[in-house]
Amino acid sequence: MDIVVVGSIAQDRIHLPGRQPEVVFGGSAVYSALSAGRFEVEVGMVGVVGDDEEGRRILEAMSEFPRLDLKGISVSSGRTFFWEGRYFEDINQRETISLDLGVFADFSPVIPKEYQKAKALFLANIAPALQREVLSQISADLVMMDTMDHWILNHRDEILELVRQVDVLVLNDQEARLLARETNLFRAGSFLLEALEGGMVLIKRGDCGALIFETSDLFFVPAYPLENAVDPTGAGDSFAGAFLGAWLEFGDDANPCQSAYYATSVASFCVEDVGPKRLIEVSRKEIDKRVAVLNSIMCRRWDSNPHVRKDTWS
Repeated sequence: MDIVVVGSIAQDRIHLPGRQPEVVFGGSAVYSALSAGRFEVEVGMVGVVGDDEEGRRILEAMSEFPRLDLKGISVSSGRTFFWEGRYFEDINQRETISLDLGVFADFSPVIPKEYQKAKALFLANIAPALQREVLSQISADLVMMDTMDHWILNHRDEILELVRQVDVLVLNDQEARLLARETNLFRAGSFLLEALEGGMVLIKRGDCGALIFETSDLFFVPAYPLENAVDPTGAGDSFAGAFLGAWLEFGDDANPCQSAYYATSVASFCVEDVGPKRLIEVSRKEIDKRVAVLNSIMCRRWDSNPHVRKDTWS
């Protein structure tokens, strides 16, 4: 197995400004696995759904993607994880209307034998105790870990202990500041890099791009210039999954900036429609085109920049 993704699988009801609410499947494992699957890699998913109609529909939908392996998804008696949220005119702001963990409340990850020596593991946003369970069952060449403010506020010491066992930590700017207890983002990144004892820290900044911290390097990657962002749900998980997918596909030729360009390109498609709809249909040709645009609009030297016209963005 190339990549193993462990995270939540859910049904979401999403309220967006000026639209009727839409019900879609989602969860951190879904967005990251779909995004990783845009590359020439095989992706194994580990998660749980209920034995209800929603769980059945999610499994049917995911089974249509040839690069996704679903052996690690268990079906438990009960309701599939459900989340309902509302976004405001500024779609970076949202509120949770209702949340029902369902079978996810008792989720205990079991890693299939075929997954236990994967090339890469993504510990998506789940409880630190579950992330530790997974690490005890799998030996991966590269481990990426995500987290969120809820776990940081309640399990900070446990997370800092866990990050010593991973190679890449990915989180957003607010989470980075919270975990590092630093208001300055660059000091926060340096603190987290030291906590990792090397490796790499990816700090997602939404429509402001991403920062990549390595032991002796710091990189900035821009967000793709979208004029019509619709739904940011899952964009961060899409970024993480695509980063791993690109990294493994390029193999010995991979580098952090190249993988992050592909990651932010895939994330830009994620926010163009409700839920994972756009991720499902996007082609590799479309992804490559956006990577080329990102490469063109970055100003490396003021006197020699390969400009791109605005009318060629899409």
